[in-house]
Amino acid sequence: MDNIQTPCAKISNAGWRKMELYQINSFLAVAKTQNLTQAAKTTHLSPSAVSSQIKALEAHLNLVLFKRTTRGMILTQEGETLMIEAKKLRQAAQNLEQTALDLQKNRSGTLNIGINTDPGFLNISTISRCQPEIMMTFIEAQTFTPARMLTARLIDAGFHFGELKDPEVCSFPLSRVMVRVVLPKNLAEKNEAADLETLVKLPWVWTRHHCPFHLSFKTHLDQLNLTLTPVADAVDENIVKELVKSGTGVALMREDQAFELVNQNLARMWKGPGMEIPLSIACLEKRKNDKNIAAFVRRLVQTFGGND
Repeated sequence: MDNIQTPCAKISNAGWRKMELYQINSFLAVAKTQNLTQAAKTTHLSPSAVSSQIKALEAHLNLVLFKRTTRGMILTQEGETLMIEAKKLRQAAQNLEQTALDLQKNRSGTLNIGINTDPGFLNISTISRCQPEIMMTFIEAQTFTPARMLTARLIDAGFHFGELKDPEVCSFPLSRVMVRVVLPKNLAEKNEAADLETLVKLPWVWTRHHCPFHLSFKTHLDQLNLTLTPVADAVDENIVKELVKSGTGVALMREDQAFELVNQNLARMWKGPGMEIPLSIACLEKRKNDKNIAAFVRRLVQTFGGND
């Protein structure tokens, strides 16, 4: 390495390749051993190859990194300064490789996720990216079916409104959803500000299924000894929306969906109070510590800003 002390300003960069990570490794090996032969052994290269890489790096940086002495290859002041950054660069590369290995090790097929409402409301596009090492499959599942679907292993986790009173199922709250009473335009004019006694006498779009919205509202009516009049049975949110738009009857809807109809001048919201219903994610109690499920639930709670 006779010309290692040649000022790099006199060396043309033409013909030298851009800085590569293996040049950084050779630079650090020589800096540590202060000897080309020893550095070659640690990098599994020949001394001439290490020497060439040092020259290429110096030419690229336009700096002299080493000076030859009787004690061996000694870092220049510039070399000492750049060694700190070189170590950071090597560590970053090692971290990148380790993260890639971890992702490969953790890759374990799919998680089947039951969704109980429209994907946009649940922000599925964000959720699908919250655990990139897992392929997620989203499956339609009504709020009253996740326990059965979880037990049958049709889904690994499922969104639901309200509470699931099943000792085999564990739920994690994500947020609270406001539910409002919505009136079709043809029923709204005289009833938008009506009391409950008047409201329950109107035709209602209801459901016999165990929908948390309806169960909570019915409990409130029972406490007041009030009974409403169903004229249609529908639990699917899109069907309920269409029945309200067509003037079939009053219905319970998520507040965001209600505002959508109101803004389109297709319905009115009752001026009485709404109800807050919890939105949660559930999994089987015995599977809550499963690595993939636990990581998914943890990241989901963080995404929604809820609490475990």
